[in-house]
Amino acid sequence: KKMIHQSTAQTSAGATTAKVSNWNDQRVGGGVIVEGVLHSYRNHTVEDTSTKRFYRYVILSISVKDSRKRSYDPNTGKEIDTSARPDTRSKTGYLRDYKQSEVDPFKISINELGGIINEKAVHGTSDRFEFWGDVNQVKTFDLKPGNEIRLTTKGNGPFIDSVTIKAVNAPNFTGENISGGWGDKILNIDKQNDPQNSNQGVDDSEWD
Repeated sequence: KKMIHQSTAQTSAGATTAKVSNWNDQRVGGGVIVEGVLHSYRNHTVEDTSTKRFYRYVILSISVKDSRKRSYDPNTGKEIDTSARPDTRSKTGYLRDYKQSEVDPFKISINELGGIINEKAVHGTSDRFEFWGDVNQVKTFDLKPGNEIRLTTKGNGPFIDSVTIKAVNAPNFTGENISGGWGDKILNIDKQNDPQNSNQGVDDSEWD
């Protein structure tokens, strides 16, 4: 079912709101892993008209550089690191000549990503998608356009499960964990491990 999030109001600060009945941000499916660059972001509030509750998000507009399916061990349920890319070799001639090719069964294209999360690319672009983070999950970040971002989604949808953000001038993702380097400059929040990050909806009077 396509998610409805038309904006009904907008302020000069770029915040948007929407009114929806029976709001639910849970999605089925294994979810995806996305790496990309932050283009922009905005605050977004959903008002559930059936319960009179409010749900606050920060929507990240990300130019996607790499995307892949999440995968889990069928016996333990533990997530598997799909960044490991096994190689295969095939014989190419009568002698012992082999052609080595990289096989990545988890990698997905931009078009496949849009289909899995049931979202279209931002208008006028081919690789930029919007992902929704719980405001409590994202508000501690010093967000800046150009931040490199790695995130996972909750099921097959645009809602963020976990997110890692790298400072604009920090080393590459593969940099060593040394003082002043990648390990000191990233911020990582996993919603599943943070009991405060539970966007259960609040009354308007509970906001600060």
